[in-house]
Amino acid sequence: MAHNKSLFWLAIIIPLGLAATATATAAGWILDHSSAQNWHNLLRSASGINEVLGLMKPPLDLAALVFPCVALVTANHRSIQSKAQLDKSDRQLQTTKVQIANTERQIEITRSKNTFDQYYNHVEQFQKMNRGFTDRNGIQRVEVFDEMDIYRKIFDGSSPSNFSPIASPFVIPPKNDWGFK
Repeated sequence: MAHNKSLFWLAIIIPLGLAATATATAAGWILDHSSAQNWHNLLRSASGINEVLGLMKPPLDLAALVFPCVALVTANHRSIQSKAQLDKSDRQLQTTKVQIANTERQIEITRSKNTFDQYYNHVEQFQKMNRGFTDRNGIQRVEVFDEMDIYRKIFDGSSPSNFSPIASPFVIPPKNDWGFK
């Protein structure tokens, strides 16, 4: 990010330019209002030096403005950089929130797929188990029954979207082949 440094240079140049102008004005006034002899004597006495320093105070005060002006420009620059950093952090936070939401969606899709696969695998294993029953003599029993009907009764509530391999308690009502009530 390129920063405009012109404010920094203006904060230095303007006070120094004003100080140079004030110095030139003060020096011109001193030269205008004193003769060469008087000027020479002016710098030899304490009162003369105090008078010259008194005339040079405004230019020195203007030159001293460089420091607070540069400090203000620097503080402003820091504020701009801080704002840019906060904006960048905010964008990164938003990106992270989107990534987290996408990850949570992927996890939910994976869980759903796993539940679906587990259900059909469980049904297949249940059907294989039922086909493998043999009687005591090693002869396979052949009975006509709907394996899925039995599965649904044993694993009540189990479906491709809601699979639970835990059998629910169930009671199969006895057939009343003998006419008892």
